[in-house]
Amino acid sequence: MSQVLPDGSIINAWETIMVVEGAYPYFGHLETVLLGALARGTKIATNVYRCFKAANGKPVLFFPARFDSHLIQAKDGYSYKIGREAAGQDSGGISTDAQGEWWGSAGMGTIPHALIAVYGGDTA
Repeated sequence: MSQVLPDGSIINAWETIMVVEGAYPYFGHLETVLLGALARGTKIATNVYRCFKAANGKPVLFFPARFDSHLIQAKDGYSYKIGREAAGQDSGGISTDAQGEWWGSAGMGTIPHALIAVYGGDTA
């Protein structure tokens, strides 16, 4: 890559985020891989950023472990971190240690909803 915007950069529609220079046969086959790598993380970071802005200073928790593959938790957690920092926030939390693997954060953990039901809905 000859030019790449840093993680967390705020961009506008149609703004260039990456420039790859060289002979096309050397990198053309990577287009789909690069787009795939950028698309999911960018979408998560953007959505997290928007959530933090809408929350107006309140913490936003990131708990996707129940509905997504364990194989992508580290990348998704990093995307959460980028969105949170871009929004200028330092409060919030992730549910699993795997989500903090790339940036050294620990998960807050979760409990099964059934556990709340077992105790008659009492969360105290």
